[in-house]
Order: sequence, then C-alpha cells, then structure tokens
Amino acid sequence: MWQESTQVPLIVRVPDVAESGTACDRPVSLIDLYPTLIDLCGLTGETVKNDRGRTLDGHSLKALLQDPENGEWSGPEGALTALYKWRMKYDPSRESYSLRSHDWRYIRYENG
Repeated sequence: MWQESTQVPLIVRVPDVAESGTACDRPVSLIDLYPTLIDLCGLTGETVKNDRGRTLDGHSLKALLQDPENGEWSGPEGALTALYKWRMKYDPSRESYSLRSHDWRYIRYENG
C-alpha cells in the first residue's frame, strides 16, 4: 500500500497530442487508459448496450497529455489502490486500501 508497490510509472507517446519530454505529476489510475484510447481515437464512450450494462469507469487523460500542468482533469483528485485477498466470499471490510492524492496518502489496512 506504500509508494514502492502502488506507484506505477505511466509513459505515453501520442504524436501530435503530447509534446515529448513533458511530465505530469497528477495521480491517475490505470483504469483511465481505456477511456483515454477511446477519446484519442474519436470513438464514443457509450458502453451500455442493454439494461444490464454499466457506464465506463475511468476518465480520459487526453487533456493532461495536451497540457500536463494545466489540463482540465475530469477525474478524481486521487488514485485508489485496493489489495484484495482470495476468499470464498468477498468482504470489502476485510481488504486493504490506499488513497493517494498529490500531497497525501491514506491507508486503511484490513485490520483497521
């Protein structure tokens, strides 16, 4: 749940969108990659095909690729990491979580 295990370097190259050599220090999640690809390809983000469908999770990183310091980010201010243990029955209260913002990290271990 600490920096060494939850901080994943994300390197993206998008010609004509992102300027090479730039960096963004905003925490984002890997779940944001698919919405970013949809946005960059100019596709629709509609994923609900029937009444059992759900909206797409994640947010496009395109604005941050275009302007890493001032791009308008529609996603959350922090990235959530969950450490799940294999069990016969899933119980969210028995898992460990880390919420990382730009300046802070909150960790809740399964033992409270």
